[in-house]
Amino acid sequence: MLQPYNFKKIDSDSSEYAFVTSSGMIYSVAFVKADYYFPKNESFKNDTFELIIQLDESQKNTWAGRDLNIPSTIAAIFKDFFKDHEKVVVFSCDTTDGKQGARNRKFDDWFKQFDDDSLLKLNETIFDIENQSQYFMSMIFSKENPHKNEIVIAFKELTKTLSEAK
Repeated sequence: MLQPYNFKKIDSDSSEYAFVTSSGMIYSVAFVKADYYFPKNESFKNDTFELIIQLDESQKNTWAGRDLNIPSTIAAIFKDFFKDHEKVVVFSCDTTDGKQGARNRKFDDWFKQFDDDSLLKLNETIFDIENQSQYFMSMIFSKENPHKNEIVIAFKELTKTLSEAK
């Protein structure tokens, strides 16, 4: 198995991590508070985050190439973030360039590759008939989360509402 890059938290209270690849690419992985996804679910709304993985702004137009250590680094960051078993992460794949399907497949492959049976991942596809597009939304949380049944129901309700709105 490939070794993850060294990563660090931006500051001790932060839910943002950073790492630098062997080719000098700088990535940030942020877990941003997202209580707006589940405003009625008091038991877990304050532990809900949205995942953002991005290349440093100065390198946006640089081709990063295929780096096999990035998936193991993302997996190690997730392991660190989920030390608190009550956290919930929601994310959707970026649609700006039409490559959301490829991003979704890549993240699913990474999740399967590094699955240690401690996390659950739910996936939904939302079809936007008007724009002839599809959106991929996922949720990840610890199997030890005491609110897991409520979380599953809330995610299904959220994606159903989003699908009906499209």
